[in-house]
Amino acid sequence: MSLNLLGKCLICSHQSDYMACDRCQVNMRHQLADIPRFSVMASDRLEPRQGGSRGTERGFGLSMAALEASCGYDAIAVLECWVRDWRETYGLVQYGVVSEGLSITGLLTEICTFLTNWLPKSCEEHLAIDLFAAELRQQWASMREGAGETPANSWVIPCPADIERMVEDEMTIALCGTPIKIADPDFDAEVNCRSCKTHWKVSRLLYVGASANAGGIFVDPEAAAAYLGVSERTLRQWATKGKIKRERGRYDITALA
Repeated sequence: MSLNLLGKCLICSHQSDYMACDRCQVNMRHQLADIPRFSVMASDRLEPRQGGSRGTERGFGLSMAALEASCGYDAIAVLECWVRDWRETYGLVQYGVVSEGLSITGLLTEICTFLTNWLPKSCEEHLAIDLFAAELRQQWASMREGAGETPANSWVIPCPADIERMVEDEMTIALCGTPIKIADPDFDAEVNCRSCKTHWKVSRLLYVGASANAGGIFVDPEAAAAYLGVSERTLRQWATKGKIKRERGRYDITALA
């Protein structure tokens, strides 16, 4: 007999006889499989790179998101709590010290394997499966950022060129406005307007878009640091002070345009 008296998934609210629907279970299964893989990928990104040039701060030259993901401490701490909870809930052997002799990736793999094995049962009857799903997704997103696997940024910015147009038999100057798509920017690259044939540096177009876009232009930490000429550490400090907006690990460059 199902314990779900509401008849809907606690995570997405779709109709379900269990606490979590099949679609949400598949999503969580994929996230659990990704986390150890992201840890390995983040370790491969721990190479020094050029930091920002604004201000007097001297950066470490490392991606802090990659460093945090490669260590995996947050993910381990959060997911271990759920291992303990599920073991207690289902009357299993108490969670003990399993980290001796294991690498970070090995420990993450062991934790995620246990949670994956008991995920179907938890989706059927665990009363806090929605809380587990939320915490899992948060850790998965952080690990994905550290692995450099965040989806590519893309924006559509109206061409800012002034062009001549014939209006009622009179030649006038007007804004071109043709949409120009920028995907995962290389700030020194050039893009072309298909209508007026003008050429623009990506950095210039982003500046124009940032000045006019009230909804914000959010980019990943590396792109934001490069665009603003600061280190990722400075970005985090600015976000804490409210100087720059951060959402889902990305920063709004319009605030400083």
